[in-house]
Amino acid sequence: MKMTRSEELRRLVEAIGPGNIWRPICDDDGNMLVEGAGHDAESLPEAPPEHIDFSGKSVVDLGCNVGTFVCRAARLGARKAAGIDIDSNLVRCAEILAVQEGVDNVEFMVCDFNSPPEEKFDVAMMFDIIGNTTIGNGQMHTFIKIMENWAAKELIISLKPVCKARKHFHKTPQEFCELFPTENMDGECFYPVREAVDFLGGRGWELKTDLPEGYETCGMKMLLHFVRS
Repeated sequence: MKMTRSEELRRLVEAIGPGNIWRPICDDDGNMLVEGAGHDAESLPEAPPEHIDFSGKSVVDLGCNVGTFVCRAARLGARKAAGIDIDSNLVRCAEILAVQEGVDNVEFMVCDFNSPPEEKFDVAMMFDIIGNTTIGNGQMHTFIKIMENWAAKELIISLKPVCKARKHFHKTPQEFCELFPTENMDGECFYPVREAVDFLGGRGWELKTDLPEGYETCGMKMLLHFVRS
């Protein structure tokens, strides 16, 4: 007997594990199956800043998880919105949720980041990916370059304003700087937003996001938008 959509979602949530699902999932009756481990404040809002405009553009979300922001980009006017994830269960979950939401101009693929298409998307997004583990392993620039391989015109990324070497990376400042040489280190503190602005600025990208006064005291990730200059 074929499973209902809600039954398949429950099976997928169990197989994936709640800790690996970043955004809320409800069944067809509106029952919450998992609340999601991510934070709304660290994501693409339903009403993004004016400088983020998806109208008529092709958009890809790298590490899309359950496809929340792929569907959101489509609803915000993207001509084509695609989600990439290496976990086939997450991709299937995203496909079901897109049908549930009635969003039809989306596509989800089981794919490795390191396999970009020949024709780039206009916009590449990456949420919940570059965090303490990625930065602490010295891979921040690697993931930013991966985004560049997928995007022709714009990058949208979530990053913490500040991290602390011992607290977040379990390394001394010296150990971290040996792994990831950076000028954006001050004592225990590393500043990922500064690092991204400097790194991408040197590669022909301009930050469109306004950085408010005192933003580096915030522990939450920020939404950063870069365009080809």
